[in-house]
Amino acid sequence: MVIRTDVARLQNRLGSKPATANYTLAVLSSLYFWCDRQGIVPEGYNPVKKLERHREQGRERYLTAAELSRLGAALREAETVGLPWKVDEHGPKAKHLPKPENRRTFLDPVAVAAVRLLILTGARLREVLHLRWSDVDSERGLAFLPDSKTGRKTLVLSNAAVSLLESLQRTGSTYVISGGRNGQPRADLKKPWAALCRYAKLEGVRLHDLRHTFASVGAGASLGLPIVGKLLGHSQPQTTARYACRRRPHRPPLGAGHERGLKVAQQCRRRSVRTEPRRVPETPTPERIEPWRSGHRLILPEVRARAGRVVLDHQSEQAETRDVHIRCRARPVFPSRSHRPA
Repeated sequence: MVIRTDVARLQNRLGSKPATANYTLAVLSSLYFWCDRQGIVPEGYNPVKKLERHREQGRERYLTAAELSRLGAALREAETVGLPWKVDEHGPKAKHLPKPENRRTFLDPVAVAAVRLLILTGARLREVLHLRWSDVDSERGLAFLPDSKTGRKTLVLSNAAVSLLESLQRTGSTYVISGGRNGQPRADLKKPWAALCRYAKLEGVRLHDLRHTFASVGAGASLGLPIVGKLLGHSQPQTTARYACRRRPHRPPLGAGHERGLKVAQQCRRRSVRTEPRRVPETPTPERIEPWRSGHRLILPEVRARAGRVVLDHQSEQAETRDVHIRCRARPVFPSRSHRPA
């Protein structure tokens, strides 16, 4: 029977790989928990208990705009003219190499499409490789995954992702990323991804880092962490909280149209601000007070309207009559209470 000492010895052997050691202990613990429920081992027996896990350092890698540009160029060349070989011209077998124009590696278009889907959707690798045509709803831009790491999941497809799916040729397989063997899905993308990283000069970049980059772009665009979590399919908000530091402290650069709009708004704001001191009206005369007492329409050089709190300045009676009429509810502005009519 396996005892705690055996498990501790295995853990120490994997000490240089803390993540692998912790994952191994989690698998063993789950195995013994299942055996306990089935009655195979004594009740409550689990040799993994009371063993401390190694401290892991989270590995987060985000692609920059320049790296994404180089990756896009590598994807275009991989499916059009091919990726150039990296050979030693002065090696012992250099004379047996093919001609320079034939030293190109063409990647499978399906593999290139899979990498593009990972970039555009932020999905996990298995979610893309096991995606079925029956799960894709191109009209609504959604993909309904019956099973994923967190259970059922709805994958949101952008216009670029929908166009990419529509451009793929269906080979009779039920899977979008077919492997070419009896309609089964593709197993992995290790070799194509290694070739792309080598050509695009991406060091230490994993396929899962495309998912981190997708989330960082969404957080940087101020989409909000709840929306980013829904797009990624996170079941816990704490998982999405790691991308809070990727939010931009400043506004993203605006286009020329937005800049012109901001300039117009600033000019309108300057015009609306009153820079000159407000003029105090003259002492009202009986001729000016009489229309206010009569209750007819009132037209005065300066009138304060309660509804809009707007000061109207009119230069002539013709302009006053043409522009505005304010009923007797608006009262004239007097310099002090002593000049108010009795």
